[in-house]
Amino acid sequence: MDISTSKLFMRLFTIPLYLRFSLLLSFASLCLTSANVAASDKPALFTAVYEGKHSGLNIKLTRELQQSDNGWRLSANASNFLGYIRELSEFSIENGAIKPERYVYERKVFGKKSKQSIDFDWQAQLAHYRRSDKKHKNKDFALVEGTLDPSLYQLKLQQELAAGKNTFKLVFAKDSRVKDLQFEVIGPGEYKLNGTSYQSVELQRINQPDKKQSFITLLPELNYQIAQIRHIEEDGSSYTVKLTSYQADNQAVQDFYKQITK
Repeated sequence: MDISTSKLFMRLFTIPLYLRFSLLLSFASLCLTSANVAASDKPALFTAVYEGKHSGLNIKLTRELQQSDNGWRLSANASNFLGYIRELSEFSIENGAIKPERYVYERKVFGKKSKQSIDFDWQAQLAHYRRSDKKHKNKDFALVEGTLDPSLYQLKLQQELAAGKNTFKLVFAKDSRVKDLQFEVIGPGEYKLNGTSYQSVELQRINQPDKKQSFITLLPELNYQIAQIRHIEEDGSSYTVKLTSYQADNQAVQDFYKQITK
């Protein structure tokens, strides 16, 4: 199964779902530790480190948002002697909206390489999905306005909550189609990070196709950063990923959010 950091989050939103988040089995089998992948020498607006566990194995991942010479990039990287996983979203902000331009997911596990990409052609309103190791799955499909990539929907969720919304419908491109996630605020909560307690906002996915449940916790004091994702299967088993470290240029993150108005 394919797995990326964003796919890990999505898998925890809905198993099975994305981002797919076709979860942790290849990722957990690697027991990878994360490292930053962004090539830009510009400072990150935020760096968030997450840890989780699946099948008794620990998972650690890091995500960063940076400004690039031509726009923005949301990146992640994990590697060890068994292989690597790299994920990159390149996007711009146009007329107040996030516009994904290119999404790339690469992995090498036990010597086997795979590269998947989605190129967004907004003029033609098409997404071009390509996969290096399974070319028969290559596909072009129609985009709708507001479509994000498999990583950017999380960033958009944070921004919308910061803007005061309490219901959310997020649309993103998968490998062969456009899909949507819907969430609503279910109440306040509390989250402890490195010995400090933070007030949190709790969300639940409301368009689950079955009896599975997905919850997400965000921290207003930390620029509405995602702090926890918890997914409960129909049999009662659960998967959780938690924020363990967060560094940010708070003013830069707030200014970034203000650029996004729709």
